[in-house]
Order: sequence, then structure tokens, then C-alpha cells
Amino acid sequence: MSEDAISITEARKRRNAKAGVRRAVEAAPVADPAAAADAEARSAARFTMTADGLYKNVPGKLPERICDHFDVLGETTEPASKAWGLLIAFRDRDMREVQYVAGRDAFTGESLELTRALARLGFSIRPGRTAANALAEYLFSIQSVKRAFIVAQSGWHLIDNARLFVLPDFVAGDGERRVIHQSRLSGVSPFATAGTLEAWRDNVAALAVGNSRLTLSISCAFAGLLLDLVGEDGGIVHLRGHAKSGKTTCLRAAASVWGYPGAGRRTSFMRTWRATSVGLEEIAAMHSDTFLPLDELGAADGRDVGDVVYFLSSGQGRARGSRGGGLREPLYFRVMSLSSGEIGLADKMEEAAKGTRAGQEIRLLDLDAVADREIGAFETLHGAPSLAAFAAALVRGAVENHGQAGPAFADYLIKRLRDDPAFGPGLADDASALAATWLGNVPNVGAQVATAARRFALVAIAGSLATKAGLTGWGAPAAREAAHKCFLAWLDGRGFAGSREDEDAISRLRAFCQTHGKARFEEWPEPRGAQAEFEAPEDLRGDRVQVHNRAGWRRWMHNDDGGQSWRYYLTAPAMREALAGLDYRRSLQVLAERGFVGIDKDRKPGGTVRVPGYDTQRLYMVFPKLFADARE
Repeated sequence: MSEDAISITEARKRRNAKAGVRRAVEAAPVADPAAAADAEARSAARFTMTADGLYKNVPGKLPERICDHFDVLGETTEPASKAWGLLIAFRDRDMREVQYVAGRDAFTGESLELTRALARLGFSIRPGRTAANALAEYLFSIQSVKRAFIVAQSGWHLIDNARLFVLPDFVAGDGERRVIHQSRLSGVSPFATAGTLEAWRDNVAALAVGNSRLTLSISCAFAGLLLDLVGEDGGIVHLRGHAKSGKTTCLRAAASVWGYPGAGRRTSFMRTWRATSVGLEEIAAMHSDTFLPLDELGAADGRDVGDVVYFLSSGQGRARGSRGGGLREPLYFRVMSLSSGEIGLADKMEEAAKGTRAGQEIRLLDLDAVADREIGAFETLHGAPSLAAFAAALVRGAVENHGQAGPAFADYLIKRLRDDPAFGPGLADDASALAATWLGNVPNVGAQVATAARRFALVAIAGSLATKAGLTGWGAPAAREAAHKCFLAWLDGRGFAGSREDEDAISRLRAFCQTHGKARFEEWPEPRGAQAEFEAPEDLRGDRVQVHNRAGWRRWMHNDDGGQSWRYYLTAPAMREALAGLDYRRSLQVLAERGFVGIDKDRKPGGTVRVPGYDTQRLYMVFPKLFADARE
């Protein structure tokens, strides 16, 4: 056969193939808007959907194939943003079903972003703007009476007056309409699963029995689910201890409640402090209403860590401008976090020459991770020959079995809420009552310690509920006893039950006087005869010496107990310098009430004093008690 004959034959085959496609398309049912009684897939007559794909009917020409076949499962709406879209389903290149929500705003302009997103998921579409715009035109015309709700964030949602708990591949609750999780955040979902709940209970939770820090850690992983139910902000429990003490092992065991607890995977539930504040905002939003484990505080940026503590507990990211002008909506979340590190928050912030505020201290509860000097964060190794062997067994059990307990706990809570509408508020009352019991024997309790006690109590309630749900295998009092023991350890490490600002005022004034001593405090000008009555200390000058940048005077005096010591008289500017960064009036009042600073006849801190050789002025006399209390 000649080359010309071959060319004619090939051309004839191509024409026959095109004719076959035309006949298949023409024979396919056309989606007539008027005939679509259920309005599931309304489309203009110029488009035809076949089993082979979507075609655009062009008068006088062969139909143009636009893309693969897909089904429209219904219209979607996002209650929070009131955004609408279409839920479409198709087969990817491995013939697996894929569902995708296409926002209706993608149909109104250039549609290349839509086609790129579909192509990444294995959807085949003809390249170019023409096909993209044709697909958008077809989708724009479709309407459906079927509805699905889109939620952009994990956690609790109230839809059609029904409370639901939603994860990317899990929905707990009995909503009337379909609910789909579709996050706007970058990154892969961390909620992976492996093994079984029974194996997790036997190989992870069982090893927490008798180990207060480990029991507290696992209870923390359940506590995030309670925050919304009791109307509480999030918080952070920080396990501080030396290297290889088992603190990261506690984090991994807790992380296994929700996902993969290891490292080196995109799906790892374990997170690290080594991230920007913007990155941590997105991570917290991905973990909302669940649990956020943050490993190694030492890797954080000391300049930002204080702000991170604030926004993680408050549940709101920073407001930022959008590219188009105006403000971009900040991220919102509720999360209970467990942190670890060899140093505490105060040490980390000192690296950046920043002080720790009371609000930061009470939001990040710094707990000594070492429960036993020999075996670190644990009190019992359950027969393991060493701490390393125990930690390895615990991590192995968590890696092989994870992601089951958290969703199971959500199911349990949903059932309790459905059976008892007062269940949520009752949990808040239980946490308050438990915290009050713990504080009953603690003297001079301030509001900050009461807040910390309530957070530990909420963690205890969560662990107890998980035990009641059959998830942990612990005894009924185990979670409460562990949380109480950890609260007392935290309080002991803090060293006082009062207000942090009050203690800061005392320690700053003490440090100011001790640091500047004779360098900035001029000696009280006593007559020489009067000086002879005292047993002079070594640094008593005896002569008038000029002091630069004077903060006040110091006077060697008799005490009520018969001893002798210095009295400091601070000027008002010096007192403000000593208490810089604190509420000045409040701090002065506390110093006076505690007997560290003298008061005048009106019982106000300070008094009018005339120093020999100087004009009368208001000075603040500091009593020796300030330094004696520090020695005790």
C-alpha cells in the first residue's frame, strides 16, 4: 500500500472516531434545566455531560471536550462566612473517588485557580483559559436543592441547633445535613490513625498508672474538648526538666490520643516551639478544640515567646492587613497545650532581656517534670529495667496505636450532651468545686493561683471522664489524684500563693536597695557624737561623700530586737524606678501592708521627712524586714 493510501486510511479513521464521539455526545441525555425536577444539576443546553466527560456543544462543529466526568452532589454553604459553593465528585487517575468543594466565587472571573486545584487532585481538564472558563460557566449555571455545610476548622460547631464535633475525616453528632471539613490553612491534616483503641489503652494509657506527670499529660490531651463546653480559654502546661528525663515521652504519649506521635512525617501530631508566631497561629487553628503538644521551649524565639503564650491561651491570632486593603480576619481557636523544655518561660525570656509577666506565668504553668530523681518524669517503670527501656516501650505503643481515643471521647461527649443538656455547665461546676477543695488548706490564696488550680482541675475532670468512657483503663480517682499532685508541685515551685505582681514589687525593691547600696544611697548625715553610739559596719563612711544619681539615703539604726541595720529612704523618682513596669500605686500599697515600707499619719505609703542639710521632701522608708524575709 502506498504512503498516500495509508494517509487516506488514517484520515478516514480519524473522521470515523470523531463521528463516533459526536454520536455518543448527541445520544447522551442533555441536562435540561426545565426538566430537572430535583434541580440537582441544572446546566445550559450548550453543555452535555456524558460518561466520558463534559462537552461544550458548538453549533456547526464537533462538541469540544472540556474535562473528565464529574457529579455534583449538592450546593454547599459555610455558615461563618456565608460563602456558597458546589460539592463535586470525580475519579482521580487511580480511579479513587475524590470530593472537592468549589467556591462560587471561582466561577465569576478567571478560573485558572479552580482548574489548577482540580488538576492537583488528579482531575483531567483540557489546558488553557478557554476550557477553564467553560467549566466555570457550566458550574455557575448549576443549582441543587441538596445542601452540605462547610466548616473551615476542626472542633465544635453548632449547625441547625445541633452540636457537632468535626475533624477532617470524622464527624460526631446527629446533624440533619451533611457536614464537610475543608480547611483554608496550608499543611496536611495531623489527625492520623493507626492500630486500635484497645491496643492504645493496653500499651500506652496503662503505663500511666502510678505516674502523675504521664497521667496529667494524657488527661491534657482530652481536656481541649471541654474548653468550649465550660466556656474556658485555653492554656499551657509546661514540663520543665533536664535532658532525657522523659518529658518528651510524656508529650508523645499524649499526642497519640489524636494522631501520629513520632517525628519525620508531614502527618505528625507532634509540634515544636521552633516556629514563627504566624506559623504557630495556623498550627493552633489546625488543632482547635483538641490538643497541641509543643516540644522544646528552648528552640523558641525569646523575643516572641511571651506573645505566643498570650495568643495561644486567648485563642485569637494577630489582626493583619489584607493585600486588597482593610483587615484580614484573624484566626480563632481553642486549644489545650502541653509543652516541654529544659528551661522555663522566665529563663527563655531572659535570653531576650525580657521579664515575665504574671499573665504569662499563669497561662503557661511551669511544672517540674522530674517526679523521681532516679527515673525522671516517672514514679514507676512497670517492670521495665530502665528509664530508657520504659520510654521506648511507651513510644512504640503510641506509634503503633494512635488517633483513636480522641474521636472516641468526642463521641462519648456528644452522647452525654444529647442525653443531658446541663452536662456542659455541670462540668464547669465540677472543676470549680474540685479546685476549691485543693485550695482549702492553702493560706493566702490569690486569684492567679486559683486560676491555675482551676486549670489543673479541668484537666483532672477530662481524664476522669475519659476513664468513665472506658478509654483509659485507669481507676476512677487516678486522673484527679495525678492532677492534684502536679498542682501542688507547681505551687511549691512557684514558692507563694499570692499575686505575682505583689511578689515582684517586693523582690524588685529589695534588689534595688541591695544592688545600688552605697553607690546611690547617701549616708544619713548624723552628728559625730550620735555615730559613736552605734557599732559601725565596715562600709559606713562616717564622712559626707557626694553620691551621683542619688536614689535616697541610708541610715544605720537600732532595731526593735536590739540589733542594728540599715534603713533606706527612697525618693519618689527612685521608688518609681525600682517598681518600673508594675502598677505603681498597687505595689506601694502592698509594700506598706506587708510592713516593708513605712506609712504616714493618713496610713499612706511614705512620709514627709527632713534630711539634715536638705529641704523637707516625701521619702519612702524601707524597713529591715524586707531583707530579713528574703533570708528566711
